[in-house]
Amino acid sequence: MSDFFQAKSATLPEGKEREKQLIRQSKDPDLVVLVDEKPHHKERLQLEKFMKHVYGRDVEYKLIYCYKFKPTEKELTRNIEKFVLQNVPDLSEHIPRGSKVLTLGRALYAITKSTSLKVHHFYDIVWNKTWFFDPYTESWVFPVDAMYNFFRASDGKIFDTWKKYFLLHQIKQISTRKLPLPRRPKLNLVKVKDTSAFFQEHMSETEIAWDLETSGFNPWTSKIKCFTCSFDGKTGYYLRWEDIDTAELDEFLDGKFQIGANLKFDCRFLRLRGVENCTVHFDTLQAGHLLNEIRSNSLKSHSWLYTYHGGYEIDLELYKLKHPRLRDYSLISEDILLPYAVKDAIITYQVYKAQGKHLAEDPKLHHYFESITMPALRMFVDIEAEGTYINWDEVIKVEQELTEEREKIAREIFDHTGLRFNLESDAELGRVFRDDLKLPDLGEYRKDGGYKTSEDQLNEWSKRGYRVADLLLQYRKRNTLIRSFTGRHR
Repeated sequence: MSDFFQAKSATLPEGKEREKQLIRQSKDPDLVVLVDEKPHHKERLQLEKFMKHVYGRDVEYKLIYCYKFKPTEKELTRNIEKFVLQNVPDLSEHIPRGSKVLTLGRALYAITKSTSLKVHHFYDIVWNKTWFFDPYTESWVFPVDAMYNFFRASDGKIFDTWKKYFLLHQIKQISTRKLPLPRRPKLNLVKVKDTSAFFQEHMSETEIAWDLETSGFNPWTSKIKCFTCSFDGKTGYYLRWEDIDTAELDEFLDGKFQIGANLKFDCRFLRLRGVENCTVHFDTLQAGHLLNEIRSNSLKSHSWLYTYHGGYEIDLELYKLKHPRLRDYSLISEDILLPYAVKDAIITYQVYKAQGKHLAEDPKLHHYFESITMPALRMFVDIEAEGTYINWDEVIKVEQELTEEREKIAREIFDHTGLRFNLESDAELGRVFRDDLKLPDLGEYRKDGGYKTSEDQLNEWSKRGYRVADLLLQYRKRNTLIRSFTGRHR
């Protein structure tokens, strides 16, 4: 094996020095190791020992540095997504097609060009895959933590942590998993010219994944740019909102099994425009959370985890990078927006199919999703669109009861302390607790020198047997209930 050699490099920003030792070559490597910083030679040797331990032999590997130049920590922390979009070289030139890639630390972001996936999202080794497919390099990616998390190069000490165990687990997956290149049918993106004819032609479809692109988040004031949908996860359709008759859309959605990614948001827009038949029967965000609650469950993340089209949004991200003041998606030209928006619907459908199979592996979880999660979500769609009945007489009655309880507690406080003071003033409470009642000093002070009297301090005094603190906690509890649920405060 030869040592590092300098990689091909693009033009570097002025004042930047290229990392001189970027790639360690190996003939017919067993795996590729992608790093975001030059490893200490002891880290390299320890990694080789780990690999030999798992494989049972010396391992041929290729080591690649993932940036065009060595960045400062400030460049990585200021906006790492912007940095990787601009400063990751063409990794397909260095990663052989069909490779298994071990990414150390933040090198994962060089693959995804975003922070939507993080290493800890893959820690569930029991019921979720710990790898994903990268369509750009056509390789399989296995994220792990950086070596410094469990190996100290200064003295060679290894810390017996989960992160070390996870590295060994991932190396084992690389050594044993047979992962051939997947078949990836071409996605068909169709711009619909005659929306009425489209609705009639596809009226008999039973399943639909759909999405909206809007100018903002407020369904009352923001505009809809387009409606996109897919019926099979292969072909997607782009319908300009200005071409849509909402009555026809309402009829079109009637009776269909509707799929989306956080579709409750989109339903609010359509319900306010008279499309009563929009609803949600399968939501990938909710399903993703049930399947793995420690990861991000955005559609961007799911595209990597459940499909072979991860990074489908990169062209849009590059466009946004060139237009940093862009906030309104409706202003994006259709040649950029259409591919992104249509793929949203196509990929949502693909994620739905993959998640459905995963949920079916656990009948109880599947039942919970179908019988509790989704009905509750549909109920909130209805509530947000139509409101809900409130018995105002009952609200007033409850407010009166809470107010009487609060006033009774206030009298108890005054009787117990022999003082009268403003229970609503933190400043006055802090002075009274310090100077008049002489409660123990907890080391927490206001700017004016009085004691802090937040819930933490009151709980501590209550534990020490000071009844005034316990009474004040009860008083504030009634206050919170009145303000939160009756809408009035006296």
